[in-house]
Amino acid sequence: MFKDMKLGYRLIGSFAIMAAIVAVTGFIGIRSIGMVGNRVSDLMQTRADQQKLALQLQAAERTSRVALLEAMMGHVDTRILAANVESYRKNRDIFRRYSNALLKGDPALGIRPDSVDTVMEEHAKALLDTWAEYEKVADRIIAYKSGVLSGSVSPSVLVETRLISELSGASEFVARDIDDLIETVKGLMQVVGQETRQIRASVSITFVIVIIGAAVLAFVFGVVATRNIIRRVNMMVTALNKGAEGDLTVRVTTDATDELSLLGRDFNIMLEMLGELVRKVNRSLVEVGQVSANIFEASRRVMAAAEVQAEGVSLTSSAVAEINTSIKEVSRGVDGLSLSASETSSSILEMAASIEEVAVNVDSLAQAVDEVSSSVMEMAASIKQIANSVVSLQDVTTTTASSVAEMDSSIRQVEKNAMETASISEGVRRDAEMGKVSVEATIAGINEIKRSSRITSEVIETLSVRATDIGAILSVIDEVAEQTNLLALNAAIIAAQAGEHGKGFAVVADEIKELAERTTSSTREIAQLIKGVQDETARAVEAIELAEKSIADGEALSQKSGEALAKIVTGVQGATAQVESIARATMEQAKGSQMIRSAMERVSDMIAQVAGATREQGKGSDMIMAAAERMKGLTSQVRTSTREQSKVGAFIARSTENITDMIQQIKRACDEQSRGSDQIIRAVEDIQESTSTNLGSARMMDDAVSRLSRQLEALERGMSSFKVENR
Repeated sequence: MFKDMKLGYRLIGSFAIMAAIVAVTGFIGIRSIGMVGNRVSDLMQTRADQQKLALQLQAAERTSRVALLEAMMGHVDTRILAANVESYRKNRDIFRRYSNALLKGDPALGIRPDSVDTVMEEHAKALLDTWAEYEKVADRIIAYKSGVLSGSVSPSVLVETRLISELSGASEFVARDIDDLIETVKGLMQVVGQETRQIRASVSITFVIVIIGAAVLAFVFGVVATRNIIRRVNMMVTALNKGAEGDLTVRVTTDATDELSLLGRDFNIMLEMLGELVRKVNRSLVEVGQVSANIFEASRRVMAAAEVQAEGVSLTSSAVAEINTSIKEVSRGVDGLSLSASETSSSILEMAASIEEVAVNVDSLAQAVDEVSSSVMEMAASIKQIANSVVSLQDVTTTTASSVAEMDSSIRQVEKNAMETASISEGVRRDAEMGKVSVEATIAGINEIKRSSRITSEVIETLSVRATDIGAILSVIDEVAEQTNLLALNAAIIAAQAGEHGKGFAVVADEIKELAERTTSSTREIAQLIKGVQDETARAVEAIELAEKSIADGEALSQKSGEALAKIVTGVQGATAQVESIARATMEQAKGSQMIRSAMERVSDMIAQVAGATREQGKGSDMIMAAAERMKGLTSQVRTSTREQSKVGAFIARSTENITDMIQQIKRACDEQSRGSDQIIRAVEDIQESTSTNLGSARMMDDAVSRLSRQLEALERGMSSFKVENR
């Protein structure tokens, strides 16, 4: 089946298999890289989540410890204790959840469970055990503090110191386990980095192995596919070389149906046909050799006769050619003479006709010159009259333009004065309106000040009452500060009795004592400030009462000023409207005068241009009149000369016609002789040409027979090199 496959299909199949190998190799590589990337991403994400949970565990532990310390220390009530306990329990639940997430995983937090029997599992279990001890201490603290607040348990400094010490110890153990957990996560992240490098290295090695295997498979398949083709091509080349050397008996073995087998069968058929052709050529060579010998003998005899005939024809042709040459020279002379006479006659006739035409044109020209001269004179008179009118018009236009310019200047001055008056009126109107607005604003401001003063008086009275209340509150705060100071003193004494275990408690007692002292100092300062505020409040109330009286007087005066300004605004508005009407009318007049002035300036410019053009036309008309006079004289002279030339031309034309007739008679005689000699020459040339043709044909035949003999010999030598089967 593989042998019968076409070469194109074989090559396409080979390339398809190689492409499939490359595709499989690429797919394996991409899949491996994707798996490695997913694996590395999962490991890094897991370790990062574990590290984040460890940090959150640390934050939850610290927050819960602070809540328990706040519940233990200081003077707290039931509400503050409940808030601290709630904060502790919230962070406790967070700690438990995150610890279990590290141990077993938590889908809600996106944490995958770690492998069984790993270092993370050991640290997570140890952390949970330590946290259980921490919770026991916390429960004892909450129970003790709740009992103290409810009165079922008597407060004891020793018990509180012992509980705080136990809390510190349990907190240190939990913090140590959390630190160990964080260090473990960091170590595992480093391990993940090493595992990532190992996985990448193994994937690279696997990918290289797959590529090498694919290359080897492609190479083996290519070698197997090409060896069969190369073997058969070499067999075909060997057969072709033998056929090129003349061995037409060689044959190509064909055992398939592909392109090479078809080529082999065609090659065998070609050799069969070549062998048959060589055999036919050999048989024809024998017959052609005999015919060539007969033709060679006949060509020798024909060439000898043709040489004798050619020599006689050559002598006759030379004599006839000399006679014909003499006749042609005479004929050429007569032709030249006839041509010259004809050209002279035609030139003379043309000249005579031209002279007649010139005479007619000269008469027409004289008449046209007379008409042009009279028209030019009339035009010159008209141009001079136009020039005089233009000068008068220019003077009138100049006077009108001056008057318009003066009128425009006066209108502009009026417009300027009207605009200034309108501007002043508008300014007065604006000032009056602004004054009216200011008065209205003043009245509104006075009303607002009056209302604000009443509100201020009420606020100050309220402030005085509040200051008294604040003084009472400060006395309570002062008492609380004194009690706090006493409690801090007692705590310092208890801490001193506890020795080393009470150092932390002594520090807290000192801070509380300092806070109580600062509170006492602040309350005293606030009391002094409140007393000063009360004094200033009394004085402010008196000042506000005086200000209200002044405000009432100012309000009455402002009302009167507003009424006066309203009247001023009304009058100014009427004046402004009239001035604006005058200004608008003046502006319209100014625009009209400006347009008139511009139009007069353009008219003056156009009249000046017309005057200049008229002067130029006057000069041109004078020159045209002078030229017309000169043209009239020249026209008379030309008319006289053309009449004389016309008479002479007629006489010359008649003489030329007589000469031409005589030359034509001589030319006809020469033409008869030339035609006779031409016929003789053509006959001799025909004989000479046929003789030359016969002689050339004989020589060509002799040469062809010689070449044919040589070709037959070469063909016999060439055909002898072919090896064919005898039939």
